[in-house]
Formats: sequence, structure tokens, C-alpha cells
Amino acid sequence: MKNITKVIFVLAVALFVFSGSVLADYIPPAGVYAPQEIIVTAQQVFDDSLGMIVDFDQEGNWKSSVPCIPGNRDGVGIRAHKYSLKFWDVGELTYWQNPTKDYGKAVMTVTPILRDYGRLMKYEKELKDGNVACVLENEKASFPPQIKPKIYEITFSGGPDGTFKGVSDVETGFTGHIQDKDTVIFVWDSTKNEMPVRFKLNEEAFAAWKEDIQGKAGQKIKYESSGGGFSDLFGQVEVNIPNDDGTYDEEKWDFARLDKKTLPVGTHIKTGEKSGALFTSFDNQSQFQMGPNSELIIVSPPGEPGQFEMLHGKLKAEVKKMMKDGSMEIEMSQAVAGIKGTTFVLEETKDKSTIKVIEGSVAYKSKTSGQTEMVNTGETLIADRNGLGQKTTFDVAAENAVWNDLADNSGKTSNSSKTLYYVGVIAVLAAVAVSLWMIKRKKKLIK
Repeated sequence: MKNITKVIFVLAVALFVFSGSVLADYIPPAGVYAPQEIIVTAQQVFDDSLGMIVDFDQEGNWKSSVPCIPGNRDGVGIRAHKYSLKFWDVGELTYWQNPTKDYGKAVMTVTPILRDYGRLMKYEKELKDGNVACVLENEKASFPPQIKPKIYEITFSGGPDGTFKGVSDVETGFTGHIQDKDTVIFVWDSTKNEMPVRFKLNEEAFAAWKEDIQGKAGQKIKYESSGGGFSDLFGQVEVNIPNDDGTYDEEKWDFARLDKKTLPVGTHIKTGEKSGALFTSFDNQSQFQMGPNSELIIVSPPGEPGQFEMLHGKLKAEVKKMMKDGSMEIEMSQAVAGIKGTTFVLEETKDKSTIKVIEGSVAYKSKTSGQTEMVNTGETLIADRNGLGQKTTFDVAAENAVWNDLADNSGKTSNSSKTLYYVGVIAVLAAVAVSLWMIKRKKKLIK
């Protein structure tokens, strides 16, 4: 029986050591060049003698023609096009491919600048020859139509010599290339004599870029500490730490632990159903509470702890006014929240990014239009593919109550999870002990 006791003791020690080694023994790898997002703008002005004439529908869509119904507009003059281009410098280069981040995807946004507002449509009228004409108001409209930017999702091959490919809303293909490493030029695959669009890159666009001997563009950097870690966990919370080459292995999700260790930049964190996590920035004690079914990435660069990218779910943040540069940012799919000491909630669905400010103010910037709005206490604002919506109000007390209930339940769930864990360990050890005892007894009977 003494031998059985020794075996149980060894197994118990092994199980507890293994359960505590998920992050405790983690050493940040060497890492690779960190992909950089590039955003540039351009404007294409049309000759007043020629100009561009389009129709608008009531939802803000603009095209060569729209149905003749009241409220739509005919003959709206466009003076210029304002372009915005957003892409990642590494593009589709396979060295950086990431299951949660499509670096090869680029976005071009086109917004018209109007010369006049056209004429409002009234109704269709049948002509004597059987054709139909649209009857318009006699005078041109005195107010502008609603304008919805056109958004083109395109691809970028990557690097300072990379190329772009895309298709417009009228199925016309267009391509782009980088010239002299400082200008992006787009041309249309059309028989029309359309002017190319030129985006001027700033000097920093590809400043850190260089090719290594394996042809994997990459200036080597280390995975820095994010300056923070978990201060509370409940339910099922998992982490995924990037590989040496900057990619992620979906089979390497591990259970998070309260080990007072700082997490490295690049760490993915996700919570399950009825689960949550409290991340604390050790430098300034700012706290970030993840709700159930949420996922984010720690993306803080060195010296700027506590910056995240939200992939989906809910996050409540209480940011202290102790950041080194006085501010921080949290990136979402449709917007970026710029914070200077405040309490707020973010909700991400990939199609919509919502902010609710509980206390203070947040600068909320649309990633589509570049528009920024200050969202104050008690206000909420939604960003989607069309830009920012209208600010509305919400019940601050009710929102706080939801998160307070979540925090109150965390202790109960944590204790329950720990109890189940220890019961499971004891059950396993008991099963092993019984098996060994039966084997030993069987050997004695055989003798």
C-alpha cells in the first residue's frame, strides 16, 4: 500500500504542476516584423466644363440612373471625388498569415463632393410614343441629398513593390501599384478615358521595411510585455500566445490562470458562455472587464500598456488618467475609441461597433469615413460600414447593474469551477489507486 501512496503523490504533484505551467513558464519568443496599417487619402477634381452628373436615391446611393420615384434625385453635379485607402504593409505575404487577421484585405472608400443638388423626381409620365419620362421639380433642390460612400474591398499583395486588385460597383476592374515607394496609383480596366487616382504615401509608410536573406520581409523585434495580466477569472477563459513567426496555432488555446504574470503583446483572450475575465494594467491600475462570449487581442506597443483590438463581444473599461502619453486606443472593426481616463462599454459584432460612455468622454473615430465624434457621459454611438450614426442616450444605471451582476457572479462561478476541478483530480487519483490495488491483488492470487 505504501507504493500505491507514492504513486498517488507523484501523480498529484504532476497534475498540479502541469495546471500551473500554462503561462508561468512562458518566455516571449523572438518574434517578427510587426505589420503596420497604412491609411492615405486623395482627391480627384473634375473639370467644371465637363464635370460628372449622377442620380441619387433616398438612401444616399449614387449611380448613373435610379428609379423615378418621389424623393430620388436627377442630375446631381459632382465636383470631385474624395478617396480613402487603408491597407496593411505585409499584404498577402504568407509569412504573416493569421486566422483572425486578413492582412491582404484593403479597403478603398469613395465619397463625392457635390457641385449642385440636382432636381427632385416627382413621378413617371407615359408619352404618346409609348415611352416613359420622369417628371422633375422645376427648380433645383436647395438642400443636399443624403450621401453614402462607396466602399470597395480590394486585395494587396504586400511589400513596397506590391500591387492592388479590385472590382467597382459597376463590375469594372481596377488595379493599383506602388511607384517609387512613395505613391500608390490606381487605374481602371475600362475603355473610358478615366483619370488615374494617386495616393501620396508618407515617408514612414515603408520606412521600417527590409528584406532578410530568406526573402521574408522582416525587421526582427521581440514580443514585449503588455504591462498587464489577469486579476480575476471565472468560467472558461482561454489564451492563445503567438508563435515565433507571428502566426497563431488554433490547437494551442490554453486555460488562463491567475498567476500574476504579465501577458505578452499579441496574446488572444476569449471567454466562453457565462464566463468573464478582468485584465489589469499593472502600470496604472486601469481595468478591462470582458463579458461572456468575447474575444480580443492585446496589441499594445512598448510603452503604451492596455491597448486592445476587439474581435467580438463586450468589454467594460475603467481607464485611469495615468497613461504616459495621456491617452490610449482600443480598435474595433468599424471604429477606434480614443480614451483619456474614463469608464465606458464597447460592444463588437464585426458589422457594428458600439460605444456607451458611463463616465467621462471618448473620441470615437469611424474607420470608414475618418469622422470623429466626442461621446460623453450617458451617450451611445454606433459605427458601421457607412460611418458613424447619430448619438443617442442610454440608461447608465441599468448598464452598470448588468456589469455589477456579472462581477457578483464571478466569485460564485470561480469557486464552483475550482471545486469541480479538485473533485475531478481526486476522482482521477482514486481511480488510479483502485486500479493499481486490483493489479497488485491479482498478481498475488496468481502466485
